Amino acid sequence: MGEICKYLNCTGCGACSVICPSHCVTMVPDEYGFYHPEIKKSQCIGCNLCRKKCPQNNKDNNMLPRKVLAAWNKNLDERKSSSSGGIAAGFYQYALEHEYYICGTKLCEGTTLQHMITRNEKDRESFKGSKYVQSLAYPIFGEIQSVLKDKKKVLFVGTPCQVAGLFAFLGKSYPNLITVDLVCHGVPSQRFLSEHVDSITHMDSADISITFRDERGWYLDIKKNGTSVYRSPAHEDFYYEGFLNSLFYRESCYYCKYACIERIADITIGDFWGLGKLKSVSYPTEKVSLVLVNSHKGEKFWEEATQLFIFEERSIEEAIIDNDQLVHPSDYNQFTTRFKTLYRDYGFEHAAKKCLGKAVLKHKKEVFFRKLKYKMCRKG
Repeated sequence: MGEICKYLNCTGCGACSVICPSHCVTMVPDEYGFYHPEIKKSQCIGCNLCRKKCPQNNKDNNMLPRKVLAAWNKNLDERKSSSSGGIAAGFYQYALEHEYYICGTKLCEGTTLQHMITRNEKDRESFKGSKYVQSLAYPIFGEIQSVLKDKKKVLFVGTPCQVAGLFAFLGKSYPNLITVDLVCHGVPSQRFLSEHVDSITHMDSADISITFRDERGWYLDIKKNGTSVYRSPAHEDFYYEGFLNSLFYRESCYYCKYACIERIADITIGDFWGLGKLKSVSYPTEKVSLVLVNSHKGEKFWEEATQLFIFEERSIEEAIIDNDQLVHPSDYNQFTTRFKTLYRDYGFEHAAKKCLGKAVLKHKKEVFFRKLKYKMCRKG
């Protein structure tokens, strides 16, 4: 048996692995740390189920949004501790209060990001915040299916390709499943993040915690026992700068078929970057989320949870302004090929510095002269 889907199109959703009846498909990291299926031919029974179910080999049932909303959480503490408007945090809160299981991502042992399914309020806190690295979702697909078959409700939040992988595994629609996908730019591998953090801290990853955004903005903040040991603005950190500039995403991210206004999940959430650019608003545009309500199920869930949010309807045209991934996938960075070559020979830190050193230095100079000008103006 050959490849399940084209290698460069594989999103690593893992549906092929967990759906295989003979357990002959395993997800194995490639030379960059991105997971791809590997088939143990001696166990394969030739059922072809992995190919038939692979989302990359099938057309998705994408939906145009029924509603386009600018929204944020009414609870100021929830909004403050969230990356954007606190919409996912509100969804998790509502779901737990109404006997849902919630599925989100948690950073475990520092740089290991994985999906988990829970009914625990403490886990909801760990689901908050943006995590700019690819998570492993497929290991919990079977548990989600068991919960759904038991007539219990599930809220799943992930990237569009992870939602597609879950649908492929489940094989049918469940009225008690609500899916929320993210406006995703692309995902680096956990190996890249791990190597970067190791080079900075020289600490056991089990001892640290990481955040990418907080109430002050876009910072990579690494803490040990609650105390910051490294904190850098996004454009001055090589991992963060590489993420923002599409330098080292998974190959499939540059061809992503989910990067469009037609969505696969019941609800889509992201930052509302273009808010106020077509039609003025009467409120501050910082930390406001974009919410696309795509399905009938999503509309019902939104209506039930609206008491937790402040929101207003906006237009699709405004939603796609500065949200390029609602129109097309991220473009290759001009140094992507060079990064890959250098990474194979020298590792992450060397490759990132060679490709991003000039951009990071330029930003540092701009910040320095901006601060200097500010001081001079104040003295004058």
